[in-house]
Amino acid sequence: MRLILPFLLLLLAPVLAANDLAVAAPDGHSGWLLLENPPGAAGDGLSPQAGDPGLPVPEPFSWPGGTYPQTDLWPYDARTSRFTRVTDVLAGDAARPGWRRTLYAVFEVRGEPFVLHYDAAKPGGNICHLLRANQCGAAAGTVPAAAVALASPEYLDAPAVSPDRSHVALRAFKVVAGKYQVSLRVYRTADWTLAAESAPGNLGRPVWLSNSALAVLRWKGDAAPKVDLAAVTAEVRKGNRINEEPACAPGTLLRLDLGQGALPETALLDGEFPPETFTRALAGDWCTGQVVLARRDGAGMVLERRPAQPNAAAFEIARMEHFRGVACVGTRMHAAGVVKGELTVFTLERWSEVRLPGCSALGLRPRRMVLPGVALERLVMEPALFLSPSGLGGMVDLGRGVLAMLQPAANAAFVPATPGNQPAVLHTISVLNWRLDSMQNPRNLARFSAMVRRFGELDAAHPGGIASTQFAFDVAVNDGQGNVKRGTYVEICHAEGRGGKGRIRTEDNLGGNWLVYSVDGDGTPAGDLVYSSDNLGQGAGKEVMDVKSAAGSKVYDDLVTQLEARRLLMLNNVAASPDNGGLRFMGHGTYRDPAVGTLWRVWVFEKLGRVLPDGQRERVELRFVSGLPGGTAGSWAFPHALVRAKLRFAMANKEGAALTDLAFAPDKWVALPNLTDPRQPPLLLPAQYRIFDGKQEKVSATLKTSVADYPKDIVATGKLESGYCVPVLGRSPLRKLREAADRFFRKQQR
Repeated sequence: MRLILPFLLLLLAPVLAANDLAVAAPDGHSGWLLLENPPGAAGDGLSPQAGDPGLPVPEPFSWPGGTYPQTDLWPYDARTSRFTRVTDVLAGDAARPGWRRTLYAVFEVRGEPFVLHYDAAKPGGNICHLLRANQCGAAAGTVPAAAVALASPEYLDAPAVSPDRSHVALRAFKVVAGKYQVSLRVYRTADWTLAAESAPGNLGRPVWLSNSALAVLRWKGDAAPKVDLAAVTAEVRKGNRINEEPACAPGTLLRLDLGQGALPETALLDGEFPPETFTRALAGDWCTGQVVLARRDGAGMVLERRPAQPNAAAFEIARMEHFRGVACVGTRMHAAGVVKGELTVFTLERWSEVRLPGCSALGLRPRRMVLPGVALERLVMEPALFLSPSGLGGMVDLGRGVLAMLQPAANAAFVPATPGNQPAVLHTISVLNWRLDSMQNPRNLARFSAMVRRFGELDAAHPGGIASTQFAFDVAVNDGQGNVKRGTYVEICHAEGRGGKGRIRTEDNLGGNWLVYSVDGDGTPAGDLVYSSDNLGQGAGKEVMDVKSAAGSKVYDDLVTQLEARRLLMLNNVAASPDNGGLRFMGHGTYRDPAVGTLWRVWVFEKLGRVLPDGQRERVELRFVSGLPGGTAGSWAFPHALVRAKLRFAMANKEGAALTDLAFAPDKWVALPNLTDPRQPPLLLPAQYRIFDGKQEKVSATLKTSVADYPKDIVATGKLESGYCVPVLGRSPLRKLREAADRFFRKQQR
């Protein structure tokens, strides 16, 4: 039957999902991952991985607008922390409109990687190929004939390899009367011929229980339940709060026995089971031949192990609010679920033998004692507060005891109010055994954080960083004795001057009248000068500056520290090397608001500055909210916001170091214009800044787009705008201020 392309895609979209994103090699220290092609030039960027691969795509067919990113298969060696690339069968497809080809599932047989390839442009032909990945490196945009182990006119997915590696089970989708007829097919790995096929049914993902038996769920209704990311995107676009908890669906647990050309089935259990979009609902315990499964029981979920016989008694392993995945390897079972709102990792350890120590004094030699049956078992539960409990992700089993967590993240390129073909949700992957994480590539932070993405968009026009900024804040300062001073604080920074170290000017009226401080010179304490004035806004028509040497001046220390803080908080060129201002991923963590106690899951990055007197580097620790937007975690218009910056700086007089801990409100942000060219994109920054001493808030500041009560003898309108690329001279309400600042800076330079 030849189907027109839109009809085929309409059928595929509701049923297809791929969580076979990665697989471990037999050594357990290396493996293969399906990832997007690099977001930057191959080989550069801060990530230590060669080639800088992109993100996993667990549900490529959910991307709106008929597009999805290209993927390739990337071998990874955990011992060297390096990626390479072994496929390029999609090269040259960048300009191909509409739905494109994709690589979507990977598995290994005796150490050889295989990957499934789908081409929607060939309806009626072989749209699916099982490829030998090691023979695809020179494909140059084509499917090499020598690499094809199996070609199918039906879509195939959900590969499962038998314990002895002699068979592979695949789920096949055959179109019959305009609907999919789903069956399981078992192929011999020796020659990739068909060994057996099941009766058609609405089947889930198969798992092997032994070399001759499989378990699978047969779902009730017309289609298997799934988490539809396209529907999530539609809900976000409507402004609705998304449901991150997928619903269970009714089905029957089956055992399939490998026979001569057939897979006769035996019904084991009816119940409600979780969808298998991002993880698996079943796992085969090869040591006992039993099946481990999760099912709905009352208001929660129960994880249990049961013999593959009808009406057999089950062994309850654990209970949880929501299920997030299961895997079995050897004598261990791993699972993930939500307990008390937090992601929890479960490990069931078993012993079939014990080792008894010897005693030389008594003449006793060490010996081994075999225990009858499964005699000893221990369940360990470990909360993982730093990982998201969202049902839009879950645990992925790579085999060989290697586990990964698939985590949802907001797509900063998705604009809810603007139609487009970007999904609202993307994903990261963390391979726990290998200490491998998508966020090690800082370019991926720019995929999620609107703030960092905007800095990246401005990098092309400002390759050396944004030259100048002008920020105005409403400030409240608490002296710790119950006295609070309120006023306006203005800061003007410029990258030029002081031997390339930059200049800074601050203005505030916290004491009643306006005070002005500035620093300029040659960039050294001996050659820098501090300028101050207290007559701004008093109708004098010009500023009368008091000039002092910078040496030993606390004002000078404060100004230079503030300037260095501002430079480190400008997040341009995040993919540069650490020595050139790039970001380095430090891991996942949490951050609790000192005042109200709100807890956020965060990505932790580090940015380095100058060398301190004790040989350490100036640094800033940056924490970005890693959870999906919602409530205090931010909005879809400003996702994955900066929530904390912990700074350590050298003092200007080189006599010590300054420590500053800044907290930000991730749900409050401002867009500040280019003051020279308003047509350029605005800078996106946090709107609320706070400094704490323990749990006591010492300083709070709100970044304003403008201040309406600025001295009119400097700005005729009394309105001062915040922004970047500050004009020195121009026809604007800032002209007088800029003329005064220009004279001021020129006088200092002389």
